[in-house]
Amino acid sequence: MRKKGDKSTRAKKRREKALFTLGIYLTVLTGTVLSGIISGTALKEIFANISTSIVGIMVFVYYYLKDNGKMVENILAKRIFIIFFMLSNVIVALESVVQTGTIWMLAVAVIAVREGMGHAVPCHALLMLQYMVLSPGAAGNIRKVIFHAVLGILLAFIISEVKRKKLFIYAAVILTALTVVLLLVLYRFDFYELACNKEYVGLCTAGNIILLTAAWITYCIDKKHEHMVLSGLFDIDSELMQRIMEHSSYLYSHSVQNGRLSYKAAAFMGFDRLLAGTGGLYHEAGRIYSEKGDIDAFNRIAREYRFPAVLASAARQNSTSSEKPKSPEEAIIMLSDCIISISEYLEKKGKREEITDEKIVKNIFSNRIAKGNLDESGMDRRQLNKLMGFYIDNAFSEEQNLLDMERYG
Repeated sequence: MRKKGDKSTRAKKRREKALFTLGIYLTVLTGTVLSGIISGTALKEIFANISTSIVGIMVFVYYYLKDNGKMVENILAKRIFIIFFMLSNVIVALESVVQTGTIWMLAVAVIAVREGMGHAVPCHALLMLQYMVLSPGAAGNIRKVIFHAVLGILLAFIISEVKRKKLFIYAAVILTALTVVLLLVLYRFDFYELACNKEYVGLCTAGNIILLTAAWITYCIDKKHEHMVLSGLFDIDSELMQRIMEHSSYLYSHSVQNGRLSYKAAAFMGFDRLLAGTGGLYHEAGRIYSEKGDIDAFNRIAREYRFPAVLASAARQNSTSSEKPKSPEEAIIMLSDCIISISEYLEKKGKREEITDEKIVKNIFSNRIAKGNLDESGMDRRQLNKLMGFYIDNAFSEEQNLLDMERYG
């Protein structure tokens, strides 16, 4: 039965990779042909542009399919990815007859929000190649090429780093300031030339507004969907939790304890308690497919149950994780797992009574801080001390039980 399931999974992966590859080829080549048609380009030149586009596509597809296509597997919403990539290619195609400013970077903005910088930058690279091939404004104007190349990378970086809605205001200010600087470089700090090209400056400004608006809307939609998914998964009677219980009653008990403790710790600290609690519940879910709980097994679970990116990242945190927590919630899940696991180990060895709760917690915090595991968690020393105090007072409280978590759903 297991082999049959594995075979089906491999077939599905191959199909996804094939469809993704086909989608990229059709999207880019359609844009290249469309550009030639609307601009009245000679057939010979259209074929030359198609050849250049194919080279770019081949490099792009190779990058995404290497390592058994892990980059493709990591795309959370492949249809959205292709749709916005197609829209950007169409806008780039229009560059052959009309200037579009920065609007053609639409896919970069949306993909940066949904998939992160790791996907947004490769997309920008391929779109940049199309821009260089199809836009008359790019021909022989190395400064304009550099302007768009650098701005696209900055856009991908800035948008991918926005983790809260209010930070979009800062993102808008930073992007606007950087665009102004790049425009000054483009026109060699010649304010007269800048004024003469005010139409293009206006297009870039309008383009940035559209890009930021699209990113903000995408973020809001994703957050709403994310909350809905997390609410459905944060349940000890969920389908996945039942599978964990059928696999191992010990694993189920451990997972519920981690989910409960992570939820309460995050609530105490004022962080996202739903994310921390849900991540704590499923931090060892990969053991259903592999007793080692390796990353591939976990990713399989994440794909099956459509974990939002933020949950997939948070739930990968456990006492043996090699990844550094990138948020307070991820750090809480890791620390909760360490505390629970160490306590269970000492109970098993009959040494639990010899070590105080305070000593267990302080040793874990000291060890993790010394190793640099909490350097990227977004918590300062004051917050870590406050969190440590919470664990000392609450992690081993006898009044807690496995069903306690139901009150917090």
